[in-house]
Amino acid sequence: MAALLEESNALRRALERPQHMESASTESERLLYFALTGAIEAGLIRTVEEMLNVLRLAGEPVDPMGAEWLARQERALTRERE
Repeated sequence: MAALLEESNALRRALERPQHMESASTESERLLYFALTGAIEAGLIRTVEEMLNVLRLAGEPVDPMGAEWLARQERALTRERE
């Protein structure tokens, strides 16, 4: 993940700088890719943050209601296998 973000950052920095004597259409395309790269990077970061939150919650003890729900799911899966 870190490698993807590092590559994305490098690409975004390169796209940020205008090329010598670029045409208006080339500039528009460069700015579009700059914005897309930034949006993808933000989405990757948000996804990793959400994944870490899920993993943290999964490591916490289950309350009685959650334990009951898990037991019902396990019984249902056991019946399906039989």
